[in-house]
Amino acid sequence: MDAVFLQVLNMSFTGGVVILAVLIGRLLLRKAPRIFSYTLWSIVLFRLICPVTISLPISLLPVNSKPVSPEILTQASPAVNTGIPFLDQTVNTFLPTPAAGDSMNPLQVWAAVGSWLWLIGAAALLACSLICLFRLRRKLKGAVSDGSGVMVSQKVDTPFVIGFFRPVVYLPAGLSAEEKEYILLHERTHIRRKDHFIRLASFLVLCVHWFNPLVWLAFSLSGKDMEMSCDEAVIRKLGNEVKKPYSASLLALSCGRKLPVGTPLAFGEGEVKGRIKNILSFKKPALWVTILAVVAVAAICLGLLVDAGASGKTEIQFSGNGEPFTLTLELPEGWTVVSEEGSEPQFMPPEEKNIFLDQDGNPAGSVGFGTFEHVEGVPDDQYYQVAYSGIRLGSLVQWCGDYTPVRTTDTGETATGLLYVNNSYQDPDGYDSAAGAGFVEYPSITSYDKERCVYVAMYFELDTVTEEELIAIAESIILS
Repeated sequence: MDAVFLQVLNMSFTGGVVILAVLIGRLLLRKAPRIFSYTLWSIVLFRLICPVTISLPISLLPVNSKPVSPEILTQASPAVNTGIPFLDQTVNTFLPTPAAGDSMNPLQVWAAVGSWLWLIGAAALLACSLICLFRLRRKLKGAVSDGSGVMVSQKVDTPFVIGFFRPVVYLPAGLSAEEKEYILLHERTHIRRKDHFIRLASFLVLCVHWFNPLVWLAFSLSGKDMEMSCDEAVIRKLGNEVKKPYSASLLALSCGRKLPVGTPLAFGEGEVKGRIKNILSFKKPALWVTILAVVAVAAICLGLLVDAGASGKTEIQFSGNGEPFTLTLELPEGWTVVSEEGSEPQFMPPEEKNIFLDQDGNPAGSVGFGTFEHVEGVPDDQYYQVAYSGIRLGSLVQWCGDYTPVRTTDTGETATGLLYVNNSYQDPDGYDSAAGAGFVEYPSITSYDKERCVYVAMYFELDTVTEEELIAIAESIILS
């Protein structure tokens, strides 16, 4: 159950980010018909339902869609990787770490408690909805038929659709012929578009992600967009002259109170004031507006549907003599990482090393890590000298040449630079004191973490990466 709970957390985090993006998209489409805003919510529904992700070179999603790995429950230093360094640092600060001799990781206890609370909350919300639906069904006994798929009841105050496979429109008694025309057209638009299925799926998703306030917001706003788009469909069909009488009917039949979450689609549900304002201001958009809106919605949906995957996110696990940690970075497309003990250059850091292979399988560089003793009182802009003291200076090998910070945080720093390797080190058998004075300069990246007291150092073979690629790799590095 813990694994399922962690998967739900991942989907809820990604879905929350997508909801924020859709809110921005709605603002951009505020002048367009509401059907376009309503369509945007489909990508939110997909992200909250589907655990499978798709990777493409271009994505609008700025985060890692799986920030919580299943291994977090057993890690000595548990950490999330959202792709947002500030958020990662904030969350990771509060994650408990197991003490020596503990039989269970405290995070496992947290996950177990969270799993049960999640299940209880989901079950309670679903049960409340079923009870409300059962009471409504009892209230509808005695309704009489008024045509195919239409029932009239003395006990209801507003029209609504109920039923999934055989949806029925329920009308309150005493409606005029004109009101019936508006209402039936509105409700049958819902049925034709399968809105009752979409609303059911949305509610079930809300039950799963009940702990996420952004999902509640999405459920509410998507319902408003759905109702407004149906209102607009009625106006398009009957003409602008019905705007005022339609609005009057909507006002007269509006719900005196909001219907419980999960109950049927109601004609008078939603923000009536906003719906009437939208009806009165609605006009058929120009062709260019429609085309632009279609392109915008398609681009937003596709961009939020997929994860960025052009360079390939790579995770390298290091253990050494200290606590395990993970190096996450994005390498050029087609690159891989292999561990080949004994074949690495001996000027690499002293701990575990890994070889970078390019798209053709040729060695393109190497990465390793080391540890250091934390020293208090050292200025931040000079702390790298402490972190890399074991490898920074030497007569034959020198790291951190042309040291250029790319990203600096409270706990660490990542920088690009040069690795200087003396010619004599490259070919010790043919050492010549005159020739030995020269150095080969390799592009390099170094990154340290003061909390873990670890660093990683990597170099790249000549002509394997451009300066832009070097900076992009450095910017992607996360130690967790």
